[in-house]
Amino acid sequence: MGFVIIGPILGLAVSSAFYQGDLLNDLQSTNIQPGFLQAILTMQGIVTLVGLIILPAIYLTRLEHKPLSPFFPRQQQILLILLIVAGIGVTFPISISPLAEWNMNIKFPEFMSGFERWAMQEEERLAKLTTAITDFKSTEELLLGSWLLRYYLPLAKNLYFAG
Repeated sequence: MGFVIIGPILGLAVSSAFYQGDLLNDLQSTNIQPGFLQAILTMQGIVTLVGLIILPAIYLTRLEHKPLSPFFPRQQQILLILLIVAGIGVTFPISISPLAEWNMNIKFPEFMSGFERWAMQEEERLAKLTTAITDFKSTEELLLGSWLLRYYLPLAKNLYFAG
């Protein structure tokens, strides 16, 4: 509920406050306004923080009366672990690119032509959205976006789902 309802509402409200366009509409279309990148990164950060970290922690500690310490065991080789995680974050996009290329070029049988047209239109729409949220104009945006998209979101999701 936190990641699906509460986090998105808070993230959209905060991001919309400083975004010049209609953020909800722009998320569903390809009409990208200036400031879209900052708004979407802010929204995603809030959604993740509230929905996958804060609310689950409150639930565990207040309703289940369980400690959070089992989620954060002491690690002997923390530097090595961080280097491995950073390496995976950098190399994963390279290793998955052949699968993404295959996915973009797949052809369906004739009886599925309607689905194929819809899938191609969605692929194009989502490609424009992906380009918009990864089109960094400065070093600061690149560092923040890379950290948020490669490390913060996966870490929070792993903490929530694999706990």
